[in-house]
Amino acid sequence: MIDLDFIPEQYHETRSLKGAVRLRASLISAMIVFMVLWVVANQKRISAAQAMTVQVKSQETQVDTHLSKKAEMEQERARLEDGLTLLAILESKASPVVVLSDVSRRISDTVFLTDLVLTTPSAGRYAKTEKARESTKAQDTTQPPPAETVEPESQPLSAPQLVISGLATETPDVIQFSALLEESPLVSRVQMELKGIVVWGGRRGQGFKLTCDLHPEEKHPR
Repeated sequence: MIDLDFIPEQYHETRSLKGAVRLRASLISAMIVFMVLWVVANQKRISAAQAMTVQVKSQETQVDTHLSKKAEMEQERARLEDGLTLLAILESKASPVVVLSDVSRRISDTVFLTDLVLTTPSAGRYAKTEKARESTKAQDTTQPPPAETVEPESQPLSAPQLVISGLATETPDVIQFSALLEESPLVSRVQMELKGIVVWGGRRGQGFKLTCDLHPEEKHPR
């Protein structure tokens, strides 16, 4: 008996493949339907999230604006502090020209300076002291002031300081330079700090830092 099979060879594979494609297409369609339904159901939340995103962006812009304003204010503050420092120098009458001229006369060839910093008392404290003095002068001297209005003696203004940093060939050169500065009529005290071997600008030597308390120029005229 002859067995006749009229079914093509790839019929079953093609049928299985079509079934799998239909199944995946139906699953994708179901996912799309669920996503659309979720979007419709959560449209208000999505709108609120978008509004919050826009608000966050506007706040970031405001923060950037405030940061730029802060930088400008910091620059203005630095400029005012420089002005107050200059005012304090003039009020303390510790002339940088006189101080630096005296230092240049006492420095030796074996000492090389790298930095000079002149600090002075706060101009605000000085102005407060002057105001207190003026108010004291304005009071009637015939009657003693009440006990509650008597203020303690104002603390004296801290002396201006000159901080000198540099290099020297040997440690004795630093000690000699410090001793010469102490002999200056403009200097009341010198504090020496050795930094060890330092290389600066191709020069190698003993690094040092000298902190000098200065007298007002009016007490020690040239």
